Amino acid sequence: MVKNARAFVTGQLNDFAQVGFRAADPGTFIVTLEYPLPQFLLYAASGPWIPINPRVLNLHGKAWTSAGLFEGNGPFVLSEWRPHQRIVVKRNPRFHDSAAVKLDEIHFVACDNGDTEDRAYRAGQLDITMSVPYAKLDAYSKDRPGELFHAPLAETRYLAFNTQRPPLNDPRIRRALSLSINRLQLTDKILRGGHKPAVRFLPPALRGAESSVHAIAASNPDVALAKKLLEESGFPEGRGFPHLELTTWVNSPVTEAIQQMWKHELGIEVGLGLREARVHVAALQAGNYDIGFITAIPDVPDASNMLEDFVSNSPSNYSRWADEQFDRLIEESRTSGDRLKRVELLKTAENRLLEEVPVTPLYFNARNWLMSPRVRHWQHDALWTRFYLNVELRDN
Repeated sequence: MVKNARAFVTGQLNDFAQVGFRAADPGTFIVTLEYPLPQFLLYAASGPWIPINPRVLNLHGKAWTSAGLFEGNGPFVLSEWRPHQRIVVKRNPRFHDSAAVKLDEIHFVACDNGDTEDRAYRAGQLDITMSVPYAKLDAYSKDRPGELFHAPLAETRYLAFNTQRPPLNDPRIRRALSLSINRLQLTDKILRGGHKPAVRFLPPALRGAESSVHAIAASNPDVALAKKLLEESGFPEGRGFPHLELTTWVNSPVTEAIQQMWKHELGIEVGLGLREARVHVAALQAGNYDIGFITAIPDVPDASNMLEDFVSNSPSNYSRWADEQFDRLIEESRTSGDRLKRVELLKTAENRLLEEVPVTPLYFNARNWLMSPRVRHWQHDALWTRFYLNVELRDN
């Protein structure tokens, strides 16, 4: 989005002075954009734009993030960082709004899994959890309703189809697999934690006004149409359909349920593969998979941030899907300075994604967590960001 930034990164331009960044004076930073961008401030407030101290970086190199070396301008300073164990931060006495910093320290504790975290909370070792095991949601809802919390997230859990591997290169096959999934059963019978069936790819927080729902992503399955498409593709009742594998990074009952739906409704046998998270993502990037369970979380609250993952040359286009119409719509949305026109272009691009089915959305994720009654003024947003200003602990 910054003038000449892409050209500089790709090597087409070698003079950084021509990139749209300059300091007019020691207190003024000027950014020149490649084209009008109404949503620019959303990106300027995101993680990649957070300033770092160049003196510290030059002095310590890659070690600049270590405890004792790191310097920031937030409400807390880094005190301790033990990889895979814990991170400790302490109050920053130089923070500009010191009155809003109520806590002396925060300890972020690493847990091996959800059950370990749950035990630590019940033992009083944690004040807040990141999640709650699915199997324990009902029990906490009944026994500790004042400590169980739910919140929707701007996050879509979906399946990516490897469109370079037969028979998934046939959109009829992908459509049949999508139409046979009962999304309402996934959210209401299996997850039971405030998750919503994904009738589109973009979560409600990013979608804006509702538009027509495409059958390909409807929460209710259309098994009859799915069987018809399968037969048209040469696999009546699933006969002769090759063995595929559905891989994931998390041991979720959702993938097992989808496996059973495909077997029961279409007569298709699909295996399940569980990989370590980094291995799973690397396999998706390399195209070493059939069907992948994956999550889409935007970096900023902007619809294009999610949809741009599916343009032809995107490294996050795990399906290896290439569509000129989709690419054109995304490019037009990038350069459109008209906010309303941009919204319509992105909706049309999303419709195209749903029609061609390189991916199929399953559900919009929700966060379920436990929080001690002594925690006050807790704040978070739909992008998993947590805010610690004004948070305090009270025993009464």
